[in-house]
Formats: sequence, C-alpha cells, structure tokens
Amino acid sequence: MEEDHGSIPNVQENDTEKIERMDEDQQVMEEQEGEQVDNEAEHVKEEIIEQGMTDIQEEEQKEDEEEERLEEKAEEEERVEEEEKIVEKEEEKEEEEVKQEEKKEAEGEEEEEEEDEEEEIEEIEEVHEGIVIPQQNNLMKEKEWIRKPSRRK
Repeated sequence: MEEDHGSIPNVQENDTEKIERMDEDQQVMEEQEGEQVDNEAEHVKEEIIEQGMTDIQEEEQKEDEEEERLEEKAEEEERVEEEEKIVEKEEEKEEEEVKQEEKKEAEGEEEEEEEDEEEEIEEIEEVHEGIVIPQQNNLMKEKEWIRKPSRRK
C-alpha cells in the first residue's frame, strides 16, 4: 500500500505541475494575445494617424490651391484694370489728337478763307488795273495825238 500512497502524491505533484504549466502557458498565451492586440491597436492607431495626416495634407493642399487660384484671379483682374486704364488713356490721347486736328483744320480753313479773300481782292485789283491802265493809256494816246499837229489833219 505504501506504493499506492507514494504514487498518489506523485500524481498530485504531476497534476499540480501540469496545472502550473498550463497556467503559465495560459498566461504566456494571454500576454502574447495582449501584445498582439496592443500591436494591432498600435498599428490601427498609426494608420488612423497617417490617414489623418494625409487628410490634413490634402486639405492644406486644397487650401493652397484655392489661395493660389484666388491670387491668380486677383492678378488677372488687376492686369485687366491696367489694360483698361491704358486703353482709356489711349482713347483720351486720340480724342485730344482729333481735337487738335480739328483745331488745325479750322485754323487752316480760316487761313484758306483769308487767302481766298486776298486772292479775290488781288484779282479785282488786277482786273481794275487792267481796265484802268488801258484807259489811261488810251487817254495818253489821245493827248499825244491831239498835241501832234501833223496828225490832226
């Protein structure tokens, strides 16, 4: 019987060791699962952070593009305003040139009219002289004719 008694504590000892080993194995497995869960959670957390950063970068890029588009639009509007000012100045210059040209033409017409009047006066004087001078010549000839006695007969 002693042998039986010896075997029972031995069996109990073996069972206890088995249970302890099983507990240790269970604990190691739980730790590994915990680490695995922690690693997965950390990985998910990193993915979320990366996605968040990507979203932030995309949003910043969109904002930068919008800002650039607005700046380009403002520059375009400024350029158009400058072109309009240049066109307006050119139109004003052309109008001033037209006014100057009209003024010169008006002065030229006045000068032309004056010249025409002077020419008319000269023509009238020439015609008058043409009439007066021959008449004076005729009178002189008559006086000469009368004075010469040989011609009277």
